[in-house]
Amino acid sequence: MAEQENGETKKTILIALALLVIAAVIGVREFYLKTELDFPILPNLLPAVRINYDVLKSDQLNNLKPFEEILLPEEVGRENPFESISN
Repeated sequence: MAEQENGETKKTILIALALLVIAAVIGVREFYLKTELDFPILPNLLPAVRINYDVLKSDQLNNLKPFEEILLPEEVGRENPFESISN
């Protein structure tokens, strides 16, 4: 009889743990992994963004000079010392 109660206790614990895991999965899905935003007021508060691209064509921007000279890439390395051996 003690074995039967022990087995029932184990089953009860396993069922309770399974229910807790299922509740945790549902809770994480519902509260943390939502992809839609629930802020219907937010879009009305933000102004529309408009970019003025004419600034990029202005003379003031085109006449700016860089701070440092841009150097052409130099040759890296040295001559192959084994070139005479392979020929």
